[in-house]
Amino acid sequence: METLKLPTLQKRVLPVILPPMPQRVCTYHELRFASVRLPGCPPGVDPMVSFPVALSCHCGPCRLSSTDCGGPRTQPLACDHPPLPDILFL
Repeated sequence: METLKLPTLQKRVLPVILPPMPQRVCTYHELRFASVRLPGCPPGVDPMVSFPVALSCHCGPCRLSSTDCGGPRTQPLACDHPPLPDILFL
């Protein structure tokens, strides 16, 4: 006979004594704003869109006041520098 283990809802009975460990994240350190022109915008609509581009990053404890800390990560913390074609730096 095969037994299946079903998920259960468990409630913590004992209070947590230690605070949660801070989660480390990487986020912008230095940035510059870039703009791209979106094709196909109707007349009267500004086709330019601006967004931040990281020039460098900083890894440290996640601060909920300024960062979306998200959930657990499956890869180590790192800053990637993907190619950004057709970018106009302001």
